[in-house]
Amino acid sequence: MCPSRTIGRRAPTPLPGAPAQNERNWAASCLFVRKGYRGQGLTAALLFGGLGFAREGGARLVEAAPMDNEGKRSADGLYVGPESVFRRAGFAVFARPKPGRLLMRFAF
Repeated sequence: MCPSRTIGRRAPTPLPGAPAQNERNWAASCLFVRKGYRGQGLTAALLFGGLGFAREGGARLVEAAPMDNEGKRSADGLYVGPESVFRRAGFAVFARPKPGRLLMRFAF
Protein backbone atom coordinates (compact mmCIF):
# COMPACT_ATOMS: atom_id res chain seq x y z
CA MET A 1 0.00 0.00 0.00
CA CYS A 2 1.26 3.44 -0.79
CA PRO A 3 0.14 7.03 -1.33
CA SER A 4 -1.77 7.09 -4.56
CA ARG A 5 -3.39 9.31 -7.17
CA THR A 6 -6.37 8.74 -9.43
CA ILE A 7 -6.28 9.27 -13.17
CA GLY A 8 -9.53 9.25 -15.09
CA ARG A 9 -11.45 6.07 -14.30
CA ARG A 10 -8.36 4.06 -13.38
CA ALA A 11 -7.58 2.82 -9.90
CA PRO A 12 -5.24 4.83 -7.68
CA THR A 13 -1.56 4.60 -8.56
CA PRO A 14 1.54 5.46 -6.50
CA LEU A 15 2.55 9.06 -6.06
CA PRO A 16 6.15 9.79 -7.09
CA GLY A 17 8.59 8.92 -4.32
CA ALA A 18 6.03 6.95 -2.29
CA PRO A 19 7.20 4.02 -0.13
CA ALA A 20 5.21 1.45 -2.09
CA GLN A 21 6.79 -1.60 -0.47
CA ASN A 22 6.32 -0.68 3.21
CA GLU A 23 4.25 -3.55 4.63
CA ARG A 24 3.15 -1.36 7.57
CA ASN A 25 1.25 0.98 5.20
CA TRP A 26 -2.28 -0.34 4.78
CA ALA A 27 -5.25 0.78 2.66
CA ALA A 28 -8.98 0.97 3.28
CA SER A 29 -11.01 0.52 0.11
CA CYS A 30 -14.40 -0.55 -1.23
CA LEU A 31 -16.82 -0.03 1.64
CA PHE A 32 -19.94 -0.62 -0.44
CA VAL A 33 -23.15 -1.17 1.51
CA ARG A 34 -26.09 -2.77 -0.27
CA LYS A 35 -29.19 -0.68 -0.96
CA GLY A 36 -31.71 -1.15 1.81
CA TYR A 37 -28.97 -1.22 4.46
CA ARG A 38 -27.52 2.24 3.82
CA GLY A 39 -27.95 5.11 6.27
CA GLN A 40 -27.56 2.82 9.29
CA GLY A 41 -23.91 3.52 10.07
CA LEU A 42 -22.58 0.33 8.46
CA THR A 43 -19.85 2.08 6.46
CA ALA A 44 -18.52 3.64 9.66
CA ALA A 45 -18.70 0.29 11.46
CA LEU A 46 -16.76 -1.39 8.64
CA LEU A 47 -14.13 1.34 8.70
CA PHE A 48 -13.71 1.27 12.50
CA GLY A 49 -13.47 -2.52 12.40
CA GLY A 50 -10.86 -2.29 9.67
CA LEU A 51 -8.83 0.20 11.69
CA GLY A 52 -8.85 -2.15 14.65
CA PHE A 53 -7.72 -5.02 12.43
CA ALA A 54 -4.95 -2.87 10.95
CA ARG A 55 -3.73 -1.80 14.40
CA GLU A 56 -3.64 -5.43 15.57
CA GLY A 57 -1.80 -6.37 12.36
CA GLY A 58 0.98 -3.86 12.99
CA ALA A 59 -0.03 -1.11 10.56
CA ARG A 60 1.61 2.27 11.11
CA LEU A 61 -0.89 4.06 8.87
CA VAL A 62 -3.98 3.44 6.76
CA GLU A 63 -4.68 5.37 3.59
CA ALA A 64 -7.90 5.70 1.62
CA ALA A 65 -9.24 7.46 -1.47
CA PRO A 66 -12.86 8.32 -0.59
CA MET A 67 -15.20 10.54 -2.58
CA ASP A 68 -15.71 14.04 -1.28
CA ASN A 69 -19.13 15.02 -0.01
CA GLU A 70 -19.47 18.11 -2.21
CA GLY A 71 -22.40 17.84 -4.56
CA LYS A 72 -24.57 14.82 -5.11
CA ARG A 73 -22.89 11.48 -5.83
CA SER A 74 -24.43 8.22 -6.95
CA ALA A 75 -24.26 5.25 -4.57
CA ASP A 76 -22.12 3.44 -7.13
CA GLY A 77 -19.58 6.26 -6.96
CA LEU A 78 -19.39 6.03 -3.18
CA TYR A 79 -18.24 2.40 -3.02
CA VAL A 80 -14.92 3.72 -1.72
CA GLY A 81 -16.77 5.48 1.09
CA PRO A 82 -17.67 9.13 1.62
CA GLU A 83 -15.17 11.64 2.98
CA SER A 84 -17.36 12.42 6.00
CA VAL A 85 -17.08 8.88 7.38
CA PHE A 86 -13.29 8.93 7.08
CA ARG A 87 -13.05 12.36 8.73
CA ARG A 88 -15.17 11.15 11.67
CA ALA A 89 -12.81 8.18 12.03
CA GLY A 90 -9.82 10.52 12.33
CA PHE A 91 -8.44 10.46 8.77
CA ALA A 92 -6.87 13.65 7.42
CA VAL A 93 -6.62 14.80 3.78
CA PHE A 94 -3.07 14.73 2.41
CA ALA A 95 -3.74 15.13 -1.34
CA ARG A 96 -6.49 16.08 -3.80
CA PRO A 97 -5.48 14.37 -7.06
CA LYS A 98 -8.61 15.38 -8.99
CA PRO A 99 -11.99 16.99 -8.38
CA GLY A 100 -14.23 14.85 -6.20
CA ARG A 101 -11.44 12.54 -5.06
CA LEU A 102 -9.33 12.79 -1.91
CA LEU A 103 -6.40 10.89 -0.51
CA MET A 104 -6.70 10.57 3.25
CA ARG A 105 -4.45 9.08 5.91
CA PHE A 106 -4.94 7.74 9.45
CA ALA A 107 -1.72 7.37 11.46
CA PHE A 108 -1.52 5.16 14.55
